[in-house]
Amino acid sequence: MAGEAVNCSNCDAEEVDQNKSDLVIATTTEVTRPSSPTAERKGLIYAFLCTCFLVGQTTSIAYLAGKVNSNEIISLRYFIMGTCCIVLNIYKGVPLLPSSKQEFLYLTFRSVLGVMAVTCAFYAFHHMRAADATAIHNAGPIVTLFFSCVFLKEGFECIDAILAILTVIGVVFIAKPPFLFPTERATQEKNSELFAVFIAIAGCVFLSLTHVYLRVKRDMKVLPSKLTMYYAYISLPLSVILTSALKHWTIPSCGLDRYLVVGIGLMSFIGECLYASSLVHVSAVYVSMMLTNEVMMVFLLETFLLNVPLSWLSIVGILLIVGASLTVSIKSTFPVKHLCSTVTRSSQSEEEQP
Repeated sequence: MAGEAVNCSNCDAEEVDQNKSDLVIATTTEVTRPSSPTAERKGLIYAFLCTCFLVGQTTSIAYLAGKVNSNEIISLRYFIMGTCCIVLNIYKGVPLLPSSKQEFLYLTFRSVLGVMAVTCAFYAFHHMRAADATAIHNAGPIVTLFFSCVFLKEGFECIDAILAILTVIGVVFIAKPPFLFPTERATQEKNSELFAVFIAIAGCVFLSLTHVYLRVKRDMKVLPSKLTMYYAYISLPLSVILTSALKHWTIPSCGLDRYLVVGIGLMSFIGECLYASSLVHVSAVYVSMMLTNEVMMVFLLETFLLNVPLSWLSIVGILLIVGASLTVSIKSTFPVKHLCSTVTRSSQSEEEQP
């Protein structure tokens, strides 16, 4: 990542606020974050730059729709990411081989979940509005709450159920199925878009399962740069096999298309570096809030650069999903019970004063 042995704490907030499958970095060692305003501003700047690179990646994928297959983009992206990581690890003296069989199995299973999430996300970017697909992908915190309740036996409060319902409503507004919206005709193009919505939801589920798996394996101490290297190189043959089986290999056109394919891999690697660096300087919940801006930025770029038509239902759905995800992130960092008890103590102290 940033070339440092940086690990993030595995608190609940950090597990539910990471909005990109590639940005789910498994770590266990606590990081002592500087509390100075300068360090916090630096962390927010890193988070904003990370968001910009992710927006560039998503917009480039949407632009290449119909020109370069999504599976081919994924394969080339993993190759570029892995190459950058292995050079960084060699330069920093990070051991390249797994320290144990358990670590190898951990890296392998995490990579399989990650490549499934990314494959679903890239397919959705190519077959539906990228801003809508990004919003569905960012519903990961809500799905993570559900899986945490099922697999980790954690609580699922009333407010969590309300946020989950709002997220489902947001997805329905984005999908606009013909049986709920009679004005939407069940054409072949519409059916393809509905299938892309289900694929985007599947990607969100795989991302959430990755979050839960990282929490279960929180005792594994793996450096972010090493984790990303294995993630890229284990996922690379899987994506190559899938692309070859579907016969989706093509040669990108000279010029902008080829530059964008290479740029997607570089932007992914730089984005991960900036993400890891931002978590060193500022709390994960603030990084999550900054990354949520990706949805709006992709929406604006699609509208004004790619001339994608507006849809007010999609806008409402995006706002519902983003609002629910932000609420989950804030709630996990500042628990409701803690806030209520703080308010109660402050009111009691005011009553005791003459």
